[in-house]
Amino acid sequence: MVSESAGGLRVGPDVAWVSSEQRAVVLNLADPGATPMALEGSAAAIWEAIAAGDGLTREELLATLAEAFGVAESDIAADVDAALGRFRELSLLG
Repeated sequence: MVSESAGGLRVGPDVAWVSSEQRAVVLNLADPGATPMALEGSAAAIWEAIAAGDGLTREELLATLAEAFGVAESDIAADVDAALGRFRELSLLG
């Protein structure tokens, strides 16, 4: 499971991002060596939920995504945790 900050899951303060209907592109502006990361499918949906959620907890994120896609939270938990881990690794979450 991925830990979250006291304020919940948020887009990092130095992260720029744009999105379209099926894709989000994110970039950590604080890292001079960073390259834009294109998110599609479930990764884009996770990103959008975090960006719109204003400090969601992991559990709230799982509930939001499970409802949106009509699946059980337990069915998506591992994928959500993997995405959150990658977002943290790239310093995309604040």
